[in-house]
Amino acid sequence: MNNPPLTIVAIIFLLVAAFCTVVNTFNDGAGELFKTPIAFVFIGLSLALYFLPSYIAYEKKKKNAGAIFALNLLTGWTVIGWVIGLVWAFAND
Repeated sequence: MNNPPLTIVAIIFLLVAAFCTVVNTFNDGAGELFKTPIAFVFIGLSLALYFLPSYIAYEKKKKNAGAIFALNLLTGWTVIGWVIGLVWAFAND
């Protein structure tokens, strides 16, 4: 894993692609929103905000950046997990 940000970007891309594919398989009109360019901008900004603790940890060269990424990926949706990851990213080693 020589370049973690590239790995993070690849994972985010795959998650967005999978999400959009699943949404567009339903032909009840719910997938129409995800065919507009603004929706992709919104999804991209949302994912950037979601993974902000992981990015901060990597940029600060934290020795436990991988653990912060795992916490962020698995529990970030709970908001409490996201806040814990953010605090952990800013904490001193």
